[in-house]
Amino acid sequence: DLSNNPESSSTRTAVLQAGASVAVTAQRLYTAFTDLRAESDVRVRQDVAEINGISTRVANLNEQIARLQVTGDEASDLRDQRDQSMDRLSKLIGVQYQNRDDGRVDVFLGGHPIVQGSTAFALTAVNDPTNSNYAKLQFEDATVARVDTGEIAGLVHQRDTDLPGRLADLNTMIGVIIADVNTAHAAGYGRDGLNGRNFFSGTDASDIGIDAAVDGDPNAVAASSTAAGVPGNGDGAAAVSDLQYARGLLGSTSSYDEYWASFISNVGTASSEAQSLEHSQQVVVEHIDQLRQATSGVNMDEEMVQLMAYQRAYEAAAHLVRVVDGMIDTLINRMA
Repeated sequence: DLSNNPESSSTRTAVLQAGASVAVTAQRLYTAFTDLRAESDVRVRQDVAEINGISTRVANLNEQIARLQVTGDEASDLRDQRDQSMDRLSKLIGVQYQNRDDGRVDVFLGGHPIVQGSTAFALTAVNDPTNSNYAKLQFEDATVARVDTGEIAGLVHQRDTDLPGRLADLNTMIGVIIADVNTAHAAGYGRDGLNGRNFFSGTDASDIGIDAAVDGDPNAVAASSTAAGVPGNGDGAAAVSDLQYARGLLGSTSSYDEYWASFISNVGTASSEAQSLEHSQQVVVEHIDQLRQATSGVNMDEEMVQLMAYQRAYEAAAHLVRVVDGMIDTLINRMA
């Protein structure tokens, strides 16, 4: 619009407003991604605290079970409590375990014990200065914890791999836009006859804004390709507008629109794949749980049949007692 009407102050103001809208949108997306990273880190730290609580509980249950087993008691209720704790622990973090003859169970994470007998080894979430001070998991002896599966592994992957990749893609596009627009704008002239001014400030989505040299001054917008005095020259604005067709991204093979469409498509594809993997994994988990229940669970139909059998046996025994009692009464009282 400005290239067609370079003398219009309102159109120049609209260009500045559109540029500010681009900057606000880019910063909003950048903030959304960084907030998601921070949220993932908070959840990692919360999960670490929960893991330590579960480990302590398992260690305490180990001690109680071992003491009862010495007396011949299998401590079934305590074992059920421990199994429930182990289930939750397995969802949070990938662990291996080994049963002991004394009833205790040892739990390991990447070969390092989390629970050994009646002792729990705490995980710690220490700030990693090489990774924006996000939490790095290690044991109290400073051994780095290997986390490959479980909820925490997913959060760490999202925080350190997936979201940084999205941020890098966003910053690449915004960085190219800033550089391209500034180059074209600096070559043009404002209505005041001056040139060499940038349109955007900043370097990427984190700090993009309207440059102070043009902010609030519609006359500073470089709509002309020559110095002031040539009415109707909108070639400078046209040069900026034509950037939408330039292929300055992905090795000079993609325009802004194409790059953005690819960005959105990649996010959508990743989301779809994650949902598909979640569904398939849920099916596997449900199948394994059914197998476990078939082995250690209770079949209500079978239990009901056995209950009825026990009830009938009790009734038969009670009837026998009544018959014997009657016979004894007859022998003792009526034959005397």
